[in-house]
Amino acid sequence: MRLSKLTSVAVITMVFVLSSCSSSVDRPDKKSIVYQEFLETKILPDGSKIFNFSLVMPKRNKTGEGYQENEASISDTQKRDGDGQRKGGKGNKQGQKKSGEGPRSSESKRGLKIDALQTHFQERLDKLKILKMFCREGYFILDEFVDVKQISIKAECKDGASSDDYTKFTKAS
Repeated sequence: MRLSKLTSVAVITMVFVLSSCSSSVDRPDKKSIVYQEFLETKILPDGSKIFNFSLVMPKRNKTGEGYQENEASISDTQKRDGDGQRKGGKGNKQGQKKSGEGPRSSESKRGLKIDALQTHFQERLDKLKILKMFCREGYFILDEFVDVKQISIKAECKDGASSDDYTKFTKAS
C-alpha cells in the first residue's frame, strides 16, 4: 500500500513537470513586432512634391505594458535614389565591425536588427499604393535616418505636381 501511494505521487509529479516543460506560453518578449508607420506628403509652392515616411517600433513603457512612441530626429546617413535603391559608398554601418576590431555580440545583434528593419522598411515602402500615386515617376532620397527601432526618409518625387495632384494631396482650407 505504501509503495503504491509513493508511486502515484511520483507519477503525478512527473506529469506536472513534463506538462509544464512542454507547454509553450507566449511571453511578451517573443511576440511579433508591431511597427507604426507615418507618411506625410507635401506639395511645395514651386510644384515639387516631397514626402516623409517613417517606420517606428514603439518601445515598451517601464511596466512592460503598452507602448510609447520612440522619438528620433532625421539625419543624413545613407542616400537612395530613383526607385529607392541605395547609391554611393556603403561606408561603415554602426552595426558592422570596423577593421581591426574583434567580434562583439551586441554590435552584431544591433546590425542584424537594423538589417531586418531596413528590409521590412523597403518592403513597406514598395507596397505603399498612395506613394506610387504621389510619385508616379519615382523619387530620390534627400535624407535618411536609420536606428535599431526606427527608419525615416525624406524624399522628393521626380515628377512635378499636376492639377490632379493638388486636388488629391492638398488639404482644403
